[in-house]
Amino acid sequence: MPVFQLPDEIVFPDPHLAEPDGLLAVGGDYSVERMLLAYDHGIFPWFQHKGLIYWYATNPRMLVFPHKYRPNHGLRRFLKTNQYTTTINSVFEQVIDGCAKVKRKEKGSWINKKYRKAFLDLHERGYAISVETWLGEELVGGLYGIVAGTGFTGESMFTLKPNASKVAFHYLMMLARKMNWKFVDAQQDAPHIRTMGAEEVDFGDFYLLLTSTGNE
Repeated sequence: MPVFQLPDEIVFPDPHLAEPDGLLAVGGDYSVERMLLAYDHGIFPWFQHKGLIYWYATNPRMLVFPHKYRPNHGLRRFLKTNQYTTTINSVFEQVIDGCAKVKRKEKGSWINKKYRKAFLDLHERGYAISVETWLGEELVGGLYGIVAGTGFTGESMFTLKPNASKVAFHYLMMLARKMNWKFVDAQQDAPHIRTMGAEEVDFGDFYLLLTSTGNE
């Protein structure tokens, strides 16, 4: 299938037309309006190359369902120690910067200056959320993402102390239940996300869930 070149108009092709690796389109910008349209249709910007943004709709999707989530034995035991405290949306900017510093298998990070500004704008408008983990007054872990459709799409997490990001994820799932989100989308498969209850879902099924009404 072809990879689409995005016009100046804020539109996307049907995400079901993505390449096997998930690549759907190139171009466009990080405007809040385009970002919201993308995430509400299961599309996300992964990286930028030669000035062009690469947009993906990966299949299958890794989802964690809040009603099915149960922390594993090791995390349950750690939570009982109460070593960390958690907050929501207290230092969003510090969390996204912490995530940008994480060393990854792929070269560089998709968290470039324009992407970062877009998520700060999304946060100010109430769409992007962070969960922070603290050891005393030190920020030791966290995660951030965006409310999308009937659920939440996680973008990235970081940890500076053992289990710090797992604790943040646990409290994200507690928030997901409170907000009645149908899913937390991890976008791609990774060993650590499977340990937290993520399961593969075909993109078609994910899309129906994402775009369904809250009462369905």
